[in-house]
Amino acid sequence: MDLEKQLKICSAAPSVFYRTPMGETTEIPFPFECGNGWADLLYDAAVKLNAYLETMPKEVREDIVAMQVKEKYGTLRFYISYYNDEIDAIIREAEKKSCTTCETCGKKGKTRGKFWLYTACDEHTREEDLQDVSEEELP
Repeated sequence: MDLEKQLKICSAAPSVFYRTPMGETTEIPFPFECGNGWADLLYDAAVKLNAYLETMPKEVREDIVAMQVKEKYGTLRFYISYYNDEIDAIIREAEKKSCTTCETCGKKGKTRGKFWLYTACDEHTREEDLQDVSEEELP
């Protein structure tokens, strides 16, 4: 993901993305291991996550950091150091939306591929992957 997009996402929830799992503050933005097309999904999740964290006690909030954000099996995965029902719902919503959002450009897409799954619009679908993956085949 482009640095500019990463910085925008990180600035929406700085306590989550500008701290290490050891609690140290860092000036280096958290690395996102996915394409630009999911930047809006992640930004929306970061805004919602930050708003929710503001309602939590400071001593709990201080221990919540992003561990990893990446593509896996064609969809978004967002791992965080602390989960509860509200945080899980925010993250799952973004992950679910990634199933129908092109990872490259952000347009409407589908999960595709035979051996290596990815989510893409028609324009960014590889020629050999013209056949869509059925729901039953997804992990």
